[in-house]
Amino acid sequence: MALIRFAEGQQRSGSMGASTYSHNRFGQYVRSRSTPVNPRSPAQVAIRAATLAAQAAWQLLTDLQRKDWEDYAAVVAWRNRFGDSVSLTGQQHFLRVATLARYVGKTAAWDAPPTQFRLPSPDETLALQDL
Repeated sequence: MALIRFAEGQQRSGSMGASTYSHNRFGQYVRSRSTPVNPRSPAQVAIRAATLAAQAAWQLLTDLQRKDWEDYAAVVAWRNRFGDSVSLTGQQHFLRVATLARYVGKTAAWDAPPTQFRLPSPDETLALQDL
């Protein structure tokens, strides 16, 4: 899915050719109109399991813990691909943290949001490898 910025005041919705245009709370986007594939690769299965576990963990949080995540979300902005600031919900921040933690094998509970109200700096040493 690509995030796109149309000319001032212009909006598109629906499909044209092989593209589907739509928008959500984060802005306009276009995606390829195709039948999705489900290769069930080991990495895909692992990230889906981590996401399901994180979603289940969100359901177990108390109202006070959820409010703490919402308070965190109100202060910490996320940047999209254009560099625009967008506001994620507390649940989205929780799932972002808890899914990754479970995916890399961390079993610690992520009930409380980070105590520093900012996103970490990007890791400049991070490199991707072909698998």
